[in-house]
Order: sequence, then structure tokens, then C-alpha cells
Amino acid sequence: MRKPLFLKVTIRLSQICSVATCILTVASAIEFKSVPQPPLNFDGLGKVALAGDFDAISIYSFEGQQIGLTRNGSDSVLVQLPNGRFTPLATADANIEAMCTLEMKDGSIAGVVVGGNFTSLGGVEANGVALVSPTNGKVTPMSGLKGKVNALLCDKDTELVYVGGEFTGENSSNALTWSPSSNWANLPFQGFNKPVKAIIKSANGTIIFGGLFDGLGNVTTPTSSYGQTVNLQSATITTEQTSGRDGFNNPKSIICSNGIDGAGTTWLLGDGQVGSWTADFRHYFRPTKLRLRNTHFEGRGTAEFRFTAFPIGGIMNLTFVDPADNTKKHCESRCPLSDDPKVEFQDFEFVNVIGMNNFRIDIPRFYGAGAGLVGIEVFQDDVFTFAVNDFNEPSCATSQSISNSEVKGTWKTTTAFTDSEYLTANIQGDSTDSLSVTFFPNVHESGNYSVLIFTPGCIQDGTCGSRGRVNISGTYTRDQVGPISTELFETNNFDKYDIIYTGPVDGPESGFRPSITLTAASGQSGPITIVAQKVKFDLISNSTRGLNGLYEYVPGSKDTNNFKDSTVIKASQQLKSGAQVWALATQGTILYAAGNFTSKTNTDGYSHIFAIEDNGPISLPNKGLNGAIRTILASGDNRIYVGGDFTNTQEGTVTGINKVAIYDRQSSSWSAMGAGVNGQVKDLVSLKTSVSGENLDVIAVSGSFTEILANDGKSAVTTDGFAVWVPSKNDWLERLDTTASMDGTLSASASAGSDQLFAGAILSNDLLASGAVSVESTKQIALKPLPLKFAKDTTNSTVLTSILASIQKRATPVKKIEGVVTGVFYQEGEKDLTVVGGHFNLEDNVDNLAIIDHKSNDQISGLSGVNNTSTFVALHVHKTILYAGGSISGLVGQVDVSGLVLYDLGNGKMADDQPAGLRGSDPVVYSISTQPNSDRVFVAGFFDSAGSFACPALCVYEVNNRQWSRPEADVSGTIHMIQWINVDELLLAGDMMINNQRTYLAKLDAKNKVFNVVVTGDKTIPGPVTAFALDSDSGNSMFLTGNSTDGKPFLAKWTGSTLLELQGFDSSSNIRGIQVITLNSDHGSNDYLKDDHTLFLTGSIDIPQVGSFSGVLFNGLTWSPFLLTSKADNKQSTLASLFTQRQQTFTKSGGKMRKGFVVLISLAIALGLVFLIVVLGVLASYIHRRQEGYQPAPTMVLEKSASIQDRVPPAFLFGTIGGNGARDPPTV
Repeated sequence: MRKPLFLKVTIRLSQICSVATCILTVASAIEFKSVPQPPLNFDGLGKVALAGDFDAISIYSFEGQQIGLTRNGSDSVLVQLPNGRFTPLATADANIEAMCTLEMKDGSIAGVVVGGNFTSLGGVEANGVALVSPTNGKVTPMSGLKGKVNALLCDKDTELVYVGGEFTGENSSNALTWSPSSNWANLPFQGFNKPVKAIIKSANGTIIFGGLFDGLGNVTTPTSSYGQTVNLQSATITTEQTSGRDGFNNPKSIICSNGIDGAGTTWLLGDGQVGSWTADFRHYFRPTKLRLRNTHFEGRGTAEFRFTAFPIGGIMNLTFVDPADNTKKHCESRCPLSDDPKVEFQDFEFVNVIGMNNFRIDIPRFYGAGAGLVGIEVFQDDVFTFAVNDFNEPSCATSQSISNSEVKGTWKTTTAFTDSEYLTANIQGDSTDSLSVTFFPNVHESGNYSVLIFTPGCIQDGTCGSRGRVNISGTYTRDQVGPISTELFETNNFDKYDIIYTGPVDGPESGFRPSITLTAASGQSGPITIVAQKVKFDLISNSTRGLNGLYEYVPGSKDTNNFKDSTVIKASQQLKSGAQVWALATQGTILYAAGNFTSKTNTDGYSHIFAIEDNGPISLPNKGLNGAIRTILASGDNRIYVGGDFTNTQEGTVTGINKVAIYDRQSSSWSAMGAGVNGQVKDLVSLKTSVSGENLDVIAVSGSFTEILANDGKSAVTTDGFAVWVPSKNDWLERLDTTASMDGTLSASASAGSDQLFAGAILSNDLLASGAVSVESTKQIALKPLPLKFAKDTTNSTVLTSILASIQKRATPVKKIEGVVTGVFYQEGEKDLTVVGGHFNLEDNVDNLAIIDHKSNDQISGLSGVNNTSTFVALHVHKTILYAGGSISGLVGQVDVSGLVLYDLGNGKMADDQPAGLRGSDPVVYSISTQPNSDRVFVAGFFDSAGSFACPALCVYEVNNRQWSRPEADVSGTIHMIQWINVDELLLAGDMMINNQRTYLAKLDAKNKVFNVVVTGDKTIPGPVTAFALDSDSGNSMFLTGNSTDGKPFLAKWTGSTLLELQGFDSSSNIRGIQVITLNSDHGSNDYLKDDHTLFLTGSIDIPQVGSFSGVLFNGLTWSPFLLTSKADNKQSTLASLFTQRQQTFTKSGGKMRKGFVVLISLAIALGLVFLIVVLGVLASYIHRRQEGYQPAPTMVLEKSASIQDRVPPAFLFGTIGGNGARDPPTV
């Protein structure tokens, strides 16, 4: 579901990128821009919840934030957001095993080197290793390796990357160096004869390699060269100028020839003609020798030939021994063939060994009347065995035991853009036992081999969505006890190979044959796809032996075979032979080596871990541990954390050491991490996370365990291969009283400037929830999981598939309905219930519909009598009765329920009276609603009748008489959603036929019993409507969504007179639900939404150049990501719906009062208050004066005076304003 995002980055200085290098000249940092929460107003809606199919959900808080947790073997390069969550920079198609930051001498960063067994990273083809920009996730392939990278060391002093693993490259095996300037380079010792697992730089500057090797060197050629015959019988043979003579005109007659020159065994060209013989194959091979038998029939023969390889179209250089003088010669375009009848055949060796899938032999000159051949054979050194048996050695091959394969079950041959055709099997359900391919290689000689299995990429055959896991079991030696098995993911995007075994392999003596069997891994449910292509056995050179899992290399040294001067190598000689070093760490001058080994003598006490100082090896306390150590982590507080397969110290003296332990260098003692875990630990990675408001250092523990063990009165905690140890709390995060949570896997980390990058697939501080969360909104929106926990194995519904697939196009094709689809709340009297429905299985053994009783400690109950294959998509409560609709079947009491079932919430039991079942072809109920002020429950969906009563698509359940009825108006087809606008008007959406007219949106006038088409005019709805959302109580204005007739999703606004289509989301989106929500603050007004409204979309919505989200908001102008979800099984996660306790309502006027009127009214109120205050003040003053005894002063009428009646000049009145005297002019 997830697409890579472009993060906002700040590069502090210039970035220079090329094919060879991408260097940041100064340390750079990723800048994450926070996203404010939307001001959603849920007032008046009561309780609010979200339903869907997810295991984790998160509110979008930072630009670039994504959420993803996969358990299909795919990892990502991750960066941690400021809120503690992780988001991917680049995603691989398989595991990432190691990371390191390549810092140059001048302090610049060339990039972060990432290694693993992937074939692509960040959508870029990259085989096993790549360079990633720490600022924007740009991936630069480091082409040249084939195989898996286990270990990386970036050395600033030499500006080199030391790469170790299980691979070939250049002229080396399992170890190489890389630099930005010179690309790949061989180490002086050309690698190791077995895999490298760890690389570290010691305190004195030497490079320490740890692994499974016991010698230096490379893959070598078997002593019996040219031992495998290329199968020409399965090739397509064409010729030019073949003779028309009967018995000599079959070009295939010279394949597997008996050497007899005559009719039926000889191929001739026409007399006097030059011509050619061409073989076209369905697989690639690398020939090392060509054997030709010349004809001498009637004096004819081939005098010269040339060999052209395709697809390169090159003429090959060959060497041969001339039978005339027994000298070795070279040839190219004119290679001679002897006409001496005593020469049975001639062998020609290829100077350059290259891959080809077609070759042509041209014959430009001949002896006698014309040219011809009696026999042709092609040989190779590669020991391949193909799943397609036609590609294995022919029956006429001279080998003691020719290569072949045996196939069981139904497989088909697949032709794709890869180097050979392969077999494909499709598995439905859980049965995988009947499918297998067994490879029997042609191993000529005993020796040490690397065994490779090849897996074609999934992109070329379009099976990435269904690829699964395979189990590989091999028998390599005659005295081997039981097969050696390993599991592999086949989810690689591009072609890859894995080394499945390194060690001794017995040859064909005494009738023994090695074998490898490929089967589907257990624990998978279909549909899954598995593929089988080929295996290869590479003989390992034994030229330089004497190592035992450790090697010390002095950079620049050419003397690589002198082991006696190395303290590290000498220390490894104190271990029993066959030591396997899995992990290395340093603290100060001390080197720690850990793995699967023990010391030669019990007194040394080097059990699976020991330390090496300048003067030699040192035993750790209690002689080490009693089981293999897979990973080691050195912390800055003189502690060493280890993980693996152990259960105590070697002496058994420390309790609680189960798979994880701490070695304290200062106290020289072992201590437990709680009581440990119950399964193998593979990786330990340090990081920071917020725990109860504190930013703490923690240790992420990844492996194959299922439980944190109980200790000190603390109960065990179930987990899925991941746990977090908090050193400062001396406890597991999963046990602490905190909202912090983490889940997934982490395999590696690397620091790049101020940034810390990680490898893995992880959720951190995301809300872990199974399909449903409640939404609380005060100052901030908060999500809280409903108390549901999905069981790991769920039986999925396929009943809805045919219907939904025809109306809903999803990002991935819809095959099953999973998770929670919808819900309702019920609060009456002492009851406080939440009901959710869909298709799921809970750990409480409740299927598909769960009733959560909040007054009884969130006790969960379900329905009885309903088949567990049912799927609920519509829930409705009328009075005390729950109406649950969907694709439902079962037997409740004596009633065969179908499509609808009733449950009495008040009494906590199935309703005594169940309605007659709905009938039709896979009947489904999509929507249920009660007519206001009545006991008539309207049921809509896809069906033909209720019992024997015909009411297609829309039926009415009359509660009082417990019978079905139907609207008198004519309707049929599919109705997806209904909602009452008022007492008499019902809005319907779907794909309906009303009065023989197809329509997608209509209104039912229940009073007059007539239907009316809603959308009229020139603009028509693009396709069937699956959901609508009103934005006014009148029902005249609404949003519509569905899928257009071309299968693409649409979103439109019906204003009551005009249909406005909305753009801005990708056609791969799947919109499952829409709802208009009011806001606490306004946005800009527009044609789509009122300024205090927003549109909320649920589903899987892809916003171009931003990403894919499960919940988005649209304010009429811009799209805003809101919610992210993920599933742990790598299936597509989604939000199905938002359900509320009360229905959203709007003001009749359709909006708030205009701001101008608000201002005028406020002003009038203010003036009125001022006037009132003045009046009250005057009145109070009057009363006060009267109480104090004040009387009015007597008045006297004066005679009119001329001075009073004279007019006063203005200058006299205003003369004192300037302060300069009454008669002075005013000062300006």
C-alpha cells in the first residue's frame, strides 16, 4: 500500500552526484516539518470510532511520515521522526543485513552503504549492496556483486568499504573492497572459501574478518573439466541450405550421435552450398568446450567453420589441438576440421567463457561435393541443475550420473525476462504438501562446495503480490543424518541467488547422489505463488587453508599467507576446528569474537565468546555461554549485550540468561535481561525512544521468539519476534506503565552526521490496534484502541468478492473482505455497548461481529448460530434490537438466516423472532435505516426477495407484525447506502433500476410511494455510487463517491443543481467511506464546502507526490493527509468507515450568520448596554441627592442684556486652545 515519499530536506552545502559517487561535502540533516492537527469538531456526535483492516494506526504529524510494518522478509532504510515514529527513506525487496556510513578523510559523507540479500532498493535495481543518500534516500547501485552481503565496514582512513558475505564479484568470493573513486577491487587474498559474517576494525588499525571460512581463496574449476553436457535435444534447431537428400536432411540427427556416418545419423548441406546450423535455447549456459564429428560420406566433409554466440552476436575465439602435428592452435572465423577418417572427433575450447542462449555454426568451406557433420556436443564447467528437466543433461550424456529433476504436483512452465524458463505453482488454501521439485546435480568429485539456488524476480511475471516462502532441504554427504533445511522468501523484485549450503559434498561414488528439494514453507495460506528455477554447485578452492573463522588483514599488505604473526589468527587456533564466528565487537583495545565454537581444551573456557587482547585470547567469566551467539552490541558503559541460542553460562551459574544476556566488563560478570525470551535472538540494535516523556536509550531485540519470559512476579508477555530492553529501567518496555510501543524488526543502524538511520520494518509510538479505535477530541485528537485482538489465522470471506469487485477498484485487486467494516454504539439504562462487524476472528474466539460491554470490564461476546464465513457490513439499532446485515448465513433457533440477523442488546441474546432470510444470488445487505417516528426498518442491498416475498434491492421490515413489505414503487439492482433526510424522504445510492431506468442516486417519497431521480441535467454521475455524505439537513447538497464505468474511482459534489467533480487523488485509490465534519475554525470559502466544513475520506487514498493514506481531509481547496495504517502481514491496510453515536446534523440555513451581521448586532448590544449604564447612573445620582436633602436652587429671570445677546467671535471662543492668551491667534 505504501509509496515512497519525498521528504523535505535541508542540505547544508552542495551535493555532488555521479555514477561512481554521491558526496555531501558537509554533514547534512533531514528537516521534518510538523503538521498541525486538523480542528475537527465532534461535538454533538457522541461517541466516535474508526473501523478498518489494520494492526496499527497513526495520526499524520510530520511531512513525509509513513507507517509500514512488513513480515515478508522486506526491510527498509528508516529514519526516526521527532515524535519517535519511523518512516522509510528507501524500501528493499528483501532483508537488509548491514549498514555503514562512508565518511571521507575531509569529513564529507559519500553516503550510507546498505547490504543484504535484496535485488532492489528504493525501486532501483541493486543486487545485494547500494549507496543511499542520508538526506533524501536517493539510491545509487553499486553494481558488480552477485549474492548476499552480511557485513560492512566503512574505513575513513583509507576511504574504502570492506564488504563481506556470500557472493562473487571481480575475481573473489565473499570479500571485496569498494571506493567511490575506483569502484570494486579484489583484496590480495581474493576473499574466503566460505561466507563472511562480520567485519570490524581493531584498535591497531587492522581489519578483522569473522565467518564460517577455514581458508583463503576463490571458486575453482573441477579437476574433471567440461564435466556437464549442454542439452541440445531440447533446443530449437534451424539450418540454412540443408540437403534435400532423404536420410541426410534432419539437422537433429547429429545430436546424441553414435558416431556412425550414414543415413539417419549424418546431416549434410546441399552439394556445393555453404550454410549454417543454429541451436536456440530457452535457457542460458556458458560453454567451455565444443566437440564436432566430421562427415566423410562419399568424400564430403566440413573444412572450416566459425562459432557465433547470441545474443551478443560475437564470433568466439577457440583453441584446439591440430591432429596433423599434435600442436595447440588458435582460430576464430575459420576453424579447421580434419578430413582424416581416423580422427573420430575434434575438441575446441573456448578462450572466453560467456553466457549465451543461441549459437550458430557457419560452414564457409567444405571437402568434396559438400559439407556435413556426424555429431555435435557442447560442454560446460558449471554444475547446474534445472527445475525444467528439458534443460538438464541429455540421456546420451557420458557422465556417471547425469543431472535431472523430479517434480511432484501441478507446476507450469513460465517464460519471462530471465536467463531461463522456470516452474511456477499456485497454492490455494493451506495445502502445500503435494508440491515439490527435487534437484539431482551431476557432482563429479567430492570436495567443499558452495550450493546456490536461483530465484527469478517477481516483477517480470507479475506475481509480487502473491509470492511466498519456500523450504529448501538438502542431502550433501552419504553419512549426513537428516536433511539440512533453510527457509527463503521468494519476494525478490529482480533475479537473485542465495547460498543455501557451504561445506563438503560427496561425489557419485558408491551410488550416492546429492539432492536438494524445494517445497512451499508451512504456515502460509493461499493464494500464494512459489517458483523453482535452478541450483548450482561451485567447487571451493582449497589452496590456502589453516584458518578457523577469524582472519586479520593489514591494509596495504601483500603478505596474506603468513598467519603466525597475527594474534587474532593464532587465537582462533585455540578453538576447535570448524569455528563459526558470527559477530565481532570492540571496547577500547579489546576485541570480542562470538559465534558457534568452543575451545580445544575445557580449561580455556572459550565457549561461544572470548576476548582477544595484544597478548592473546582471554576467557570470559563462567567460561562463556552454553549456546551459539548470533549478535553482539557494545555499549558505551562498558557493557556487552549478546543474543543467540543460549540458556545460561557454560557453567550454569546465572539464572535468567535466556537468549539474551549482558556482560559487564567493569565487574567482569554476566547478568540477565529480565528472564530473557523463549526463542532465538538474531539482532540487537541501540536507539532512542520516548518512554513516559523521557528520551531514553533502549536496545531493540529481534528474532524468532514469541514471548518475553516471566520473572520476579511479572507475567510473561506475548510478542512476535520483537522486544525492547530499557537499560535505565532494567526492564522490558512491554512491561512498563507507558503509552510507548514498538513492534517489528531492526537489523542494523548507521550514523550520518546528526542523523541516525536504521534498517528493518518497525512501528514505534504508533497505536497498535486490531481494526477499530475510538476517537477522542478535546484540545487534541487522540486515538484509543478498542479491546479487540485479531487471531493470527483468519478464515476470510470470499462471498462478497464477485459483487464488490465489479463496483470497486482497489489499489490491489479485491479478493477478500477482511477486518472491521462498521460499528454502532448502544447506551440505554445500565447498558454501554460498542458493536463492531466485518470479517475477522478474535483471540476470544469471536467471529465477525463483536459486542463489547464497557460496564463489564470490556467483556467481548458474539452471535450464536451464525456461520463463521459470514461478513457483516451494515449495523443498525432500533430500540433494543441490533439489525446486523451483510453476507450472512446460519441457523438461529429454527430459522435459516440469510443477509440479516437480529440480536436483542437489552437482554443480551439472539432475538426470539428472526426475519425470513433474504434470497438471491449471493444476497448481501449493505445498509439499514429506520424511518423516523416509526417501526419500519428499511433494508437495502443486493437480493431478490425476503423469503418468498419479492422485494428486490429494498425491503421493509415491519417491526410490529414481524413481516416483510416493500415500497410500492419499482426498484431493483444494488443499493449501497440509504439515509433518511426527513420523516418521509429516503435517499438511496447504488446501481439501481427504477421504473426501468438505470440510476445511481434517487429519493424515495415514502408518503406518496414514488421514486425521484436526484441528479438531473447535462452532467451525469460517472458510475454507481457506493457512498454519499450530506452537507446540509435538506438533503439537496451532498458528496458522492464510487467507481466510474471505466473502473476508476470518482468523487463529486452535487449542489442541488450542478455536479462538480473533484480531482487531486490518484486513480489507484480506493475510497470506502466519506463524511462531512464540522470544524472549530474556518478555512477559506469555496464552491465545494462551507468555511467550517471539511470532507473526511476513508479507504486507501493515494495523493500524487505525497503518498498513500487511509484517511485524508479535503477542505474544498487542498488535500491533507490525516491517518496512516498498516498490517503486520504486509497485506494492504485500510480504513473502512467512521461511525458515530449520533448522526451529523447541520443548521437549516445551511451555515453560520455572516460576519457583518455579527458585528452590527454586537455593536447594537454594546450601545444598548452603554445607554442603560448611563440611565442607571443618572437615576442613582438623583436618588442619592434626594436622600441627602438637596433642593433645587431658586431661579431668576434677568433682563435681556445687550452683552448677553451680542454674538461672540469664534476667535474669542477658541483663542485659548494654543495656550497663548485669549486674543492671540492659535499656534499651529
